[in-house]
Amino acid sequence: MHKLFFDNDKNNTLSDMVAWASDRPRKIPYVEEYTDDMGLWLVKDEGIYLMSPTDERFVDKKGTKNKVVYAKGYKPTKANRDTLWDKTHDVSPDDFAEFIPLTGDQLRRAKNGYPIRIELSETQLNILV
Repeated sequence: MHKLFFDNDKNNTLSDMVAWASDRPRKIPYVEEYTDDMGLWLVKDEGIYLMSPTDERFVDKKGTKNKVVYAKGYKPTKANRDTLWDKTHDVSPDDFAEFIPLTGDQLRRAKNGYPIRIELSETQLNILV
């Protein structure tokens, strides 16, 4: 099982992203469907990150559009450019975007600064906030 940790850092980017998504229609990846469920997208392409599932892209407090929150150790950098592909490939050989639902309690905790941890395997997905 792979364990992904998303820090709710001092800039509160993750908290702000959750609040942003709460106030807007949320899409299901790859289809033109929306959900009433609250959640974020877990994305694996160049790195692994969470992003807002909204048509209108999340803008952080600094005005950066389409801001994402990378899993610890999965953000592309110059230092890991030679190892990141293998590391993300271990999680999944394919790129993906998956809607990650959050319960009311998880949503509240994420808005209050708690980190999000995701454990995933080929058959399981656990979300811990």
